[in-house]
Amino acid sequence: MSPIPLSLNHLNRFQRLMVPSACAVGVLLNIWLSCTLFLPDAEWKGHNDFLGFYAGARLVGSGKLYDRNAVREVHLQAVGQSGEIEYGRLPCYAWFLKPLGSLPYQTAYVLWAALLAAAFVGFIVLWPGVDATTRWLICCCSLPPFVSLFNGQDDLALLL
Repeated sequence: MSPIPLSLNHLNRFQRLMVPSACAVGVLLNIWLSCTLFLPDAEWKGHNDFLGFYAGARLVGSGKLYDRNAVREVHLQAVGQSGEIEYGRLPCYAWFLKPLGSLPYQTAYVLWAALLAAAFVGFIVLWPGVDATTRWLICCCSLPPFVSLFNGQDDLALLL
């Protein structure tokens, strides 16, 4: 019995599925690594670096942007606990984040995560000089963007 030759269309369909499959595996692996190995205590509630950005968005214009006690009070009101995370950017950055500060904390955190994910996708799409397949494979299999996202950091916005 001779093997059945694959048609060219079948091979193209196989190749077309390989990139999205590899990207999906990379994304799932990076999510697992981020949440279990690098950020095992991180909660999906936003008890991470976003607390500092949220405090900055709430306190901008009050004269207490860099006041530790005021930042701790915002943390306590937002999530019921305070950490060592303070606002550490220029005041103009807090003005850009001010709309997030007008929202309830959980809503602001979900919106923040969505904006960061969108910024990462925007970076992938706009990355010059590299073909699309390579861009998506590199980014989906790269751990630092996922750790940054789940830690509530603004690195992905800066990357864009």
